[in-house]
Amino acid sequence: MFIFWILIFILSLALLVKSADWFVESSEKIGLALKISHFIIGVTIVLLALLFLS
Repeated sequence: MFIFWILIFILSLALLVKSADWFVESSEKIGLALKISHFIIGVTIVLLALLFLS
């Protein structure tokens, strides 16, 4: 049973990493389509991440 939970944890972690990658790529594409600099896109992503954590 313990191995099952470890497998679930690893799969969940992989899904979290992939969804974060997808979010960043999509945000970058939207920002570039609106002609916003890479710096502003990055700062906005970090700002949203910190906002959601609190």
